[in-house]
Amino acid sequence: APGSVALQLSYVEGVGFRDLIIENADVGVFLERTRSCQGKNLLIRDGGASGLKASVDRGSEFERAVVTRQKGVGLALENSVISCRSCVVWSNMSYAVSLTSSGMDASNCVFHASGPTNVCYYIFTNSAVIADYNDLYLENGANIAFYRGGPVERLAEWTGISTQDAHSLTYDPLFADPANDDYHLRSSTGRYDPNTGLF
Repeated sequence: APGSVALQLSYVEGVGFRDLIIENADVGVFLERTRSCQGKNLLIRDGGASGLKASVDRGSEFERAVVTRQKGVGLALENSVISCRSCVVWSNMSYAVSLTSSGMDASNCVFHASGPTNVCYYIFTNSAVIADYNDLYLENGANIAFYRGGPVERLAEWTGISTQDAHSLTYDPLFADPANDDYHLRSSTGRYDPNTGLF
């Protein structure tokens, strides 16, 4: 529903939340004036304005979070500084990440953008991204970033002007079945089965 927030944390520090599936909310997770919170193993899907939103947050971390099929932005940061580790922001209708007077530290993540008006990183003034070892996957004319007032089309250009994502790539990650929320990577030998120890 418009304006609905599935999980909101306000004025708290050090709160952890994990193993959640959130769907059909305008905002999946909203951190407001929080510090050092941790979200792990999250699936946020089929919602509205943003999957993860942070406003005046300091030092919160997301690990193994998937944000997919939002009608808006995957991650929306306002006056916040967060970290993302091994996250997937996939197939949202707007930017993968939007930063306003914010900072984000990201590694081992997949950020996807599709369409000529969309980007992986939309960086407003007074914002910064510290990022490396990510996959910035583009489709249908999308750009890597909007930075310093203009679009940045290619990864090499982004790395050159920002010094970020030096070891990142921009390829289809070949997820097993993203339409059904299976974001394991496909391989020619199959996926690793932890129950048998075999591929």
